[in-house]
Amino acid sequence: MFYEEDNISKYYKNLEREKIIIKDSIENNIVYYKINNLMGSGDFIRIKYKKGFESILFKNVDMAKNVFNYNFFKNGKNMLEFTYCMEGYFELGIEGFDNSSRIGKDEYCIFYMPEKYKKFKMKYNNFSCFSIAMDFELLKNNINTPFNDEIIEGMITNSYKNYVDNFLLIEQSDKSLKDMVNDIYNNSIFNFSKLEEDILKIFFSIQNNKKFYESSIMTGIISVLLKNLDDPPYINDLSQKFNLSNYKIQKYFKESTGGTFYDFIKKQRVEKSKDLLKNKNLTIAYIASEIGYDNASKFSNMFKKEMNITPKKYRECIK
Repeated sequence: MFYEEDNISKYYKNLEREKIIIKDSIENNIVYYKINNLMGSGDFIRIKYKKGFESILFKNVDMAKNVFNYNFFKNGKNMLEFTYCMEGYFELGIEGFDNSSRIGKDEYCIFYMPEKYKKFKMKYNNFSCFSIAMDFELLKNNINTPFNDEIIEGMITNSYKNYVDNFLLIEQSDKSLKDMVNDIYNNSIFNFSKLEEDILKIFFSIQNNKKFYESSIMTGIISVLLKNLDDPPYINDLSQKFNLSNYKIQKYFKESTGGTFYDFIKKQRVEKSKDLLKNKNLTIAYIASEIGYDNASKFSNMFKKEMNITPKKYRECIK
């Protein structure tokens, strides 16, 4: 079944409405398109793996510079696209700006949907490519990988940190990435199950491998801690869950927060309690239990030590 309600499908339906592309045929999860002769030439296929996750294969596409409108996206900021140029070139610019960026043979680009720009100028010249399009809001709970949910969440968060100030990243491919993409390009239609893991490997490969992977793990660890402040896991538990040494976990917290792993938990407990104290219907004892303290007295002592004021006095100061 080919999904039509996700953001990726909305984009292509919009291109059909504007008569830029023509749908040729559909075979299960594969859609074949041709470029409208009035706009250019060439063809491409979309291969849908899961809702919010697909690849696009362009073949010898020529198209003069046209404006593509992204205003119909409701949640475009969750979109991320990886494109590897096999032949020819592709130019991308922002409407209203003179400069444009070009992606040529054996170069790749990563494009995410910025909220402040919604209209782009695109030009294709004998362009053949392999693209991966992902809608993370739909994808993150719908993909089978050897990585746990927290690592995937961390990978997504770190990807957007990298591209928040630069919506288009262009790099020259190295041999390992070229081989990886060519393998997927030649086998993707027939090898759906393996592709999911290969896509993530590409993302780790293009984002400094080990460094990005460990950063994604740390983002996942923080996510686990914030969800379990009432009963946070020990470092040993996190080390086993994420397959990372105690030393690296402790080092990360020291470098990123200036304190220890346990200082971070304490600080987040205080922040959560401050938020809960705004609700004057909640008792101090209830708030204490919500952040992992057996009784109100222990919580009050911790809070006063960190804030130089008791929870009761803090609540009275809230307007």
